[in-house]
Amino acid sequence: MYDNYYRIKYPLHVAIAEENTQQAKALIKLGVDVNQPDCDGFTPLDVAASLGLKSMAALLLSLPDIQVNLESAFSTKLSVYEVALFTGHEDIAKLVVAHPSFNGDSAAINSIIFNTNLAYQFLEENHVEKPYADTWVLLKLTGHRYDLYGEVHVSAPYYDTVSLTGLENNFTTSEIYQSLVTYIADQSSKIEVLPPILEHLVDTYALANDVSKSPEERYEVYLSLNEQLGKNTLLIPSGWSQHSICVVLHDTQLYICNRGYGSDQAHGIVEYEITHPEMITPALLDTLYDPFLQTKDFIMEEIYSSLGLIELNCFEMPIQVVGNCAWTSTEAGIYATLIAEYQDYDYSPEEAASLAYDFYQNWVEFDYSYGIDSVISQHQILEELQVYDCLLEKILDCHHDGSNPVEVQLALSILVELDDPESVFLKLEEPVFSDAVEHAVTEVIHLYDNSNVLIDYPYFYLNDFLSYFDLGFSDLDSKEYYKDVAMGQSWDHLLEEHPALFAQDTLKMEDVFCDQNALFSEAISVQAMVLSSSTHEFSDFIQLHLDLIPEFIESAVHF
Repeated sequence: MYDNYYRIKYPLHVAIAEENTQQAKALIKLGVDVNQPDCDGFTPLDVAASLGLKSMAALLLSLPDIQVNLESAFSTKLSVYEVALFTGHEDIAKLVVAHPSFNGDSAAINSIIFNTNLAYQFLEENHVEKPYADTWVLLKLTGHRYDLYGEVHVSAPYYDTVSLTGLENNFTTSEIYQSLVTYIADQSSKIEVLPPILEHLVDTYALANDVSKSPEERYEVYLSLNEQLGKNTLLIPSGWSQHSICVVLHDTQLYICNRGYGSDQAHGIVEYEITHPEMITPALLDTLYDPFLQTKDFIMEEIYSSLGLIELNCFEMPIQVVGNCAWTSTEAGIYATLIAEYQDYDYSPEEAASLAYDFYQNWVEFDYSYGIDSVISQHQILEELQVYDCLLEKILDCHHDGSNPVEVQLALSILVELDDPESVFLKLEEPVFSDAVEHAVTEVIHLYDNSNVLIDYPYFYLNDFLSYFDLGFSDLDSKEYYKDVAMGQSWDHLLEEHPALFAQDTLKMEDVFCDQNALFSEAISVQAMVLSSSTHEFSDFIQLHLDLIPEFIESAVHF
């Protein structure tokens, strides 16, 4: 590198490389272009970043006209913070992203396009603002999660359309990990001890999500856990150009999770015995982790022969319906991991598959609500980009099965968010769905009508409860709270007198309404159905849904 600078004879580049501060300052004072690239495209700041020269980088970053951003988010050149990061100089990368002119959106979008996972995670860890890049990822994750197709048009500074398919493995793995952790935390609130199987599942996805570790480092962690636990699992988001699969390694068993179509002859999850475990090398894992380094033939032929795979079992899963193989195959890794873990407890493959599938299905149902909550939480920027209603309508159009309670709840959460829910609702024109919505609204009205707290004391709006209640699953002793509510004490009084109770975030529905007869069939269903919007008071929500069903108005409760 030094030879290159002397050969080209760019004076400022040479001064920076030699850490000659006096000469560098003299050249800058003479008006040398501080952003001049050399023949390889390296600027003086790139030189400082690549060589780890923090004082020289700080000098350049102090200049008013220093350029720390790429010319375009779609540039094929490495950004200067990436140069520092990929050469092991994280301290300089932090200086760059902290610069006032650093454009987090441009940098993040570039890292998404060119699949530089470590760079994106670095921006995340350093809390770099990148609202438009995060929205890009959210739109694609939503498309993958809900089997959406096509694209959406947006009014963003860096892009005007976003395809809802085709997302890289690391983003889907990260999102599934966050959803899974949230779900298991919810489950653990109901039981005293989290089963080791679920602990292992979280650990497996946490390791898969840690892109800061090289494949070799992840494998070393996996081996270390094997020594501690007897057996553990390594989940590898993999695939080849234009298609993603998931590989799960568990001792001498290997699972290939493939939810694609037309890519090979084996769909679903195939369980293999590894007869040559000594062939699992860092080089093999490197290739598995990077879809750009391999082909379908590598997965389907070379890995079979090198590891000596013998097929043991095959477990069915639905084939993907749109281009969301990265999501569907990685979530199938949950199912495969649990099958492996349950078999360690001496369950037969069939029993293990049944237990694993029950958990998997429960998580999928939870994830539907989790995903909608993620979209709703970003409504402000989605509305700014003029894509909020369009995205919700696409989800509703794909998921409004009136015979499926999960989809009915999902639909109600969406309808309450739309600007024109009545026209969207009527467009669906499916009696079974309409009847299901009518029944759900009837239940909520019954709940409202039988809850003296809400009717007698108007400070109890359900949107207020969002901040204080997890209408969930605890058995708190709330007798004094009940007395205060029955006496009509003010909302401020309740907060002041019962701070610990509210801080727990674990009140049950009867804790709120003081009337077990007013309970909905599932407390959490009411939360998912009614509390999705923090902008509507409860009565507004009811009236909105009455308007959706004209024939239902006559028999409705009048407020």
